[in-house]
Amino acid sequence: MGPELTRNEKNVIEYHRQHLRKNTYMTNPDGSVTTFMGTRFSVDENNPNGPTQLVPTYWNGKVLDNPKDIYDAIRASGINFPVYRTAAEAARREKFLHDIMEKDIRQMKR
Repeated sequence: MGPELTRNEKNVIEYHRQHLRKNTYMTNPDGSVTTFMGTRFSVDENNPNGPTQLVPTYWNGKVLDNPKDIYDAIRASGINFPVYRTAAEAARREKFLHDIMEKDIRQMKR
């Protein structure tokens, strides 16, 4: 088993799994499934390699690309998503979380 999940990383996985349970995921033209579609935001605009938050862009059946819309969706949800010390750490952990999500999707498709 890999590294332990933080509380906020568990929120990411639960967000993803709720979409699987409720059948509110998006099926893409290539047959892949979207439940989260993460993006990373620098918490400090003066330090783009500093603290970085991982958040979903997939909300209510569609992918949001406007940062204000994403922020509003996060705020309205009340869900705490993870913040990492650096952009590099956020990228590593996002891959780790994505691997968990992919495993869940493979199991769902069986």
